[in-house]
Parts: sequence; structure tokens; C-alpha cells
Amino acid sequence: MIDKEAVYDERISPLVQQIIEICKGENIPFLMEFGLREATGEDEDLYCLTAVYGKPGMMRTPHFSKALRVLKNDPICFGIMVENRKED
Repeated sequence: MIDKEAVYDERISPLVQQIIEICKGENIPFLMEFGLREATGEDEDLYCLTAVYGKPGMMRTPHFSKALRVLKNDPICFGIMVENRKED
């Protein structure tokens, strides 16, 4: 079984937090997904998904909302943070 949740928590998450702050401060939209654990037996895949888009001053990203819907409907996510405009 591949399980990278501890690696994400210890090494990647602090970097992601820095990226989030920079992107929010500079109005840069982004979508990140990390695969952390493969399904085994009754367990399901584990992913971490973070997205920020559609805020005032950000470049329009028409594919983000579509990609996000696809990603949110498939895996089990933890630590999900999504900030976006009000969708129609």
C-alpha cells in the first residue's frame, strides 16, 4: 500500500500554505490535488484538494469549476479548501 499522508503533512502542507498565501495576495488562481493513499480492500483512495479561483481581480479560469466538480465527485478528500465565486 502506498500511503503518503505523513509526507504530505510534514513536508508538503507547509509549502502549500505558502503557495496559498502568495496566490491569494497576488490574485493567482490555482487548483492542486495530491494523491496520498491508494485504495486497498475496503479503504478508498485518499486525496488532498485545494483550489482558489474566481475572486475579484483574478484571471478568469473557465475550466477550474469543471475540473473541481469532477475531482470533488470522485475521490475522498481531506483538508479540502475551495474558494471561488458564486457559481450560477
